[in-house]
Amino acid sequence: MALAIDTTIRGEDANSYCTLVELNDYYEANAIFDVFWDALSDTEKTQFAVLATRAIDRMDFVNYKYDEDQALEFPRVREDSDEIPDKVKQAQGEILIFIYNDQNATTSQSDSSDTIESVNIYQAVSVKFKSGDLTKVDEKQSASGGSMETVKNLLRDWLQPVGAGTFDIVR
Repeated sequence: MALAIDTTIRGEDANSYCTLVELNDYYEANAIFDVFWDALSDTEKTQFAVLATRAIDRMDFVNYKYDEDQALEFPRVREDSDEIPDKVKQAQGEILIFIYNDQNATTSQSDSSDTIESVNIYQAVSVKFKSGDLTKVDEKQSASGGSMETVKNLLRDWLQPVGAGTFDIVR
């Protein structure tokens, strides 16, 4: 059975905050990343959307889920409604740009002696790289956007203040 996007708010099987249409619209404004995104199949886009949602849901948030049976971390109890905040949807889009930018920057390096096996992003998702140098992960951002600082800023109203924003680099 093929993976499908489920954006049902408070749904027990939900796996994404954004639909593919929403992500397509979000990336349309980003000329650099949009070229990569448009080249993906819907299946690949779905896989990336679910990956980014999982990354968000592994972060430590304040308060509780709106409904204890919902699959995803949002909506949260403190919200005025049970809708997914726009900033959460934007963060989902930015995480994908961040992963893409760092993978591209890292794999395009010519020095293959510095191989990075994986990076744990915000204690949320592991990304494997082929070669290159990855320093100051939190500060990296290209012309197409997608920095973890951007993601943290989008989610800061919901993040736990202690221990947030750490990165482990495994070489």
